[in-house]
Amino acid sequence: MTDAPDPLIAEGRLLTRYVLGRSPPDEAGPRYAAAVRARFGGSPLHDPVGAAAIRQPLFLPLLDAASGLAAPHSPLRERLLIAAAITETLPQCAHDFMPRPMPWPGLILTLVLAALLTALRLLLGLPLFFLLGGRWRSHSEQPA
Repeated sequence: MTDAPDPLIAEGRLLTRYVLGRSPPDEAGPRYAAAVRARFGGSPLHDPVGAAAIRQPLFLPLLDAASGLAAPHSPLRERLLIAAAITETLPQCAHDFMPRPMPWPGLILTLVLAALLTALRLLLGLPLFFLLGGRWRSHSEQPA
């Protein structure tokens, strides 16, 4: 028996950290790995875009934004949805998904900054996405 780390747990920790914006609880990685094994048979992200996001976490926000526009059913996006679902169910993370009261000026500023950040991520992420071999897919076209 080997003590090699489970690549799905490492992938789960990375993706749940991205979704939360902070370190996830310890049980997030194993729960993510179990969900991926149940849904996809247990292989780590192996498509060029997803693998690049895992190898180089700085690319993850860029490739997430680009995939959301160009390939919404890509393996990366599906794994991010699983990571979000896992973190949403953890009691320690529940407050991260609850609405927060905010005055109107703060809300408007937050929305404007989020839009600008998303536009920047798309501007940088789309060329990277296509350079890595990603391609446009319609919402109804799912990967094989």
